[in-house]
Amino acid sequence: MGVTLKDVAEKAGVSKSTVSFVLNKKPYVSQKLRQHVMDVIEELDYHPNELASKLGKRQFENTSTQSICFISCGIDLADISRNPYYSEILTGATMAAQANDYRMIYMHTERGRSEFPAGVDKSNTDGIIFTCRPSLEYIKYAMKREIPFVLADFDFPEIECDSVMPDNFKGIFETVGYLYKLGHKNIAFACGDLEHPDSVEKLRGYKMAMQEFGLSHESKIIISTYSPEAGKRAIEELYKRKTSFTALIAGSDQIAVGIYDKAFAMGLKIPDDLSVTGFDDIEISRYMKPALSTVYVDLKGIGKKAVERLFQVIEKRDTYSKVKVMTKFIARESCKKLKAKG
Repeated sequence: MGVTLKDVAEKAGVSKSTVSFVLNKKPYVSQKLRQHVMDVIEELDYHPNELASKLGKRQFENTSTQSICFISCGIDLADISRNPYYSEILTGATMAAQANDYRMIYMHTERGRSEFPAGVDKSNTDGIIFTCRPSLEYIKYAMKREIPFVLADFDFPEIECDSVMPDNFKGIFETVGYLYKLGHKNIAFACGDLEHPDSVEKLRGYKMAMQEFGLSHESKIIISTYSPEAGKRAIEELYKRKTSFTALIAGSDQIAVGIYDKAFAMGLKIPDDLSVTGFDDIEISRYMKPALSTVYVDLKGIGKKAVERLFQVIEKRDTYSKVKVMTKFIARESCKKLKAKG
């Protein structure tokens, strides 16, 4: 029996998919790995058989499934399509997959579910993109089964696994700095659920920035969810606490939408009575009245980089990587410069 692609993979210490990538001259395979695999192919004198050649080079050489599984936890595909945040991540991931002749399989599971999705293994997918807060059990299962995966917009900092996330710390830190330069010293923060690492980093950025500028954050932090309702509750709670604040940072644009609604209902004018900022720069932020100052996040870039990183994981590169995607504060119309006292 002749040498098979599996023999080459085992000898080279890589997956069959990686051998296929090398043979198909995929651009995301490193030159060092490509040369190593080609050396093994030459050593074993590996050649495609005539039947396979007739079926076409790609069919024979690429024994991978040519598919990536995109698993969202707690949000199904219909909800994702209506969600301005995750729909952009999914779009970026799909575009990157298609650019490399891969198809994307979409799956969703209930949040908090510990059982791994049935039917997902290395026999029907080359790798997985997890998003929307996957359970730790999922990650451990994938690692145990040696299924390549990358976390998109999520991370388990304590685990050596690949992830792609926005630089949330930098985004909020810059926001506080911007408001401080406008003369604001009483800056409140409506943060999202602290079970999400995004929120943890945003809160850390807020506290560090407030400390950096010598400002107090006592009684100015509201922890809730990433939703318009959370924004409404945040402004209600701050007034209930009798907290003095001239600016309110929302942990997401969705939260900011709720803050706008409640502020207007209370007769407050933005930015004359209250300066408001958001985070994510989803499409609606540009059309709010006044236009929302917010933090731009390259959401499509998160999806794209997650897929690109997944291809590298499939190659079995030795080190894991926790990628940070750039953020940038965008000043629009929702913040007011305060007059200096005195």
